[in-house]
Amino acid sequence: MLRQVHPVRAPQALIVVLACMLLLSPFVANARSYDVPLQPLSNGQFESTRLIGEDTLLLDDFAPTAPRAFGAYRRFGFYVSPVQPLNAAVASIRVLYSSQMSESSAVLMDVRTSVDATHWTLWQTMEQSGDLLQVEQLARFAQYRVCLL
Repeated sequence: MLRQVHPVRAPQALIVVLACMLLLSPFVANARSYDVPLQPLSNGQFESTRLIGEDTLLLDDFAPTAPRAFGAYRRFGFYVSPVQPLNAAVASIRVLYSSQMSESSAVLMDVRTSVDATHWTLWQTMEQSGDLLQVEQLARFAQYRVCLL
């Protein structure tokens, strides 16, 4: 039996770009970026995935078939991170991650943000590692979801 390995190294750091606004000014006055230490992956939610070591996600061997919305992938699973508190209100977020997979597999990284950790934006898919996500409202919390296909 051929076993398909589908490791994904989770984000080493959630890179956040902080836009400091001038009082009563509609434009960004200054911007800086900083790393936000992530909570352990073991504190997240695993659905047909499992954690290998401290930072690698693996799709379960008996994961269900992917929903049609995702295409014709044989298996599907996901991981949802714990809520990540940010050090300050931010206007954009950059997530860096690495993945290794076969040509018949895929990884989707989604991010959502919140002002209060209760009311969340919709999940937004990052096209690739390092993409910058602009948020509609300044966010104080972030969460990411990794879909393994």
